[in-house]
Amino acid sequence: MPIIKNMRFQPTGAMLSDGTMLHLLSREEREVSTSDLQAPHLKGLIASGQLALQERDREESAAQSGKPIADSARPEPTESEPETSTASSVAERGRKQPSARDELETE
Repeated sequence: MPIIKNMRFQPTGAMLSDGTMLHLLSREEREVSTSDLQAPHLKGLIASGQLALQERDREESAAQSGKPIADSARPEPTESEPETSTASSVAERGRKQPSARDELETE
């Protein structure tokens, strides 16, 4: 089934072909039937860019069909790339970088 996504940062609604209103929260995605895509109001919202039409991802469709999904392993670093650990990167982010104001205070 096709998926529509609200591209706006506020709730919106779309009138479907059967006369019901589809309410979408900010940036929410919902599945719609192919017959609902023929609704003039929904077509207009998609054409204006307020809603985006998306297809199912391969992983989502495989998960719903019951087929196993290949696990993607983290690539090993090459010789030219140093191995980084999360602990060292967290410590580096915590260090304060000297600013121009700090340099003036030390002189």
